[in-house]
Amino acid sequence: MAPIRLVLRVVGFLLIAAAFVAFVVDGTRVIAGGPVAAAPFATVVAALDPGPTPGTGLPAGAEWFWGWLLGAPAFAVLGVAGIVLMALGRSRRRPLSEQSWRA
Repeated sequence: MAPIRLVLRVVGFLLIAAAFVAFVVDGTRVIAGGPVAAAPFATVVAALDPGPTPGTGLPAGAEWFWGWLLGAPAFAVLGVAGIVLMALGRSRRRPLSEQSWRA
C-alpha cells in the first residue's frame, strides 16, 4: 500500500507544480498588458493530445461536464486534481490507543 501512496503523492505534487506554472504563465500575460483571463484547461489537453476533443459523442450530462471541465481555468483544474491526489496518498494517522506516550 505504501508504494501506491507514494505514487499518488508524487503525481499530486507534479500536478500542483503544473498548476503553479499555469498560474505564473497567466500572470505574466496580464503583466505584459494582456486581458485578465486564465487559459482554459482545453489548451492543456490540446497541447498534450492534439487528437479529437474529449467528451464528444457522449450523453448530454457527460458532454455538459466535459464542456465545463475544458472551459475551467487550467491552474484550477490541475491544482484541485493535485490536492485530491495528495490527500488520497497521505499516510494514515495511528489511533491514539496505539500511540506511545513516550517519544
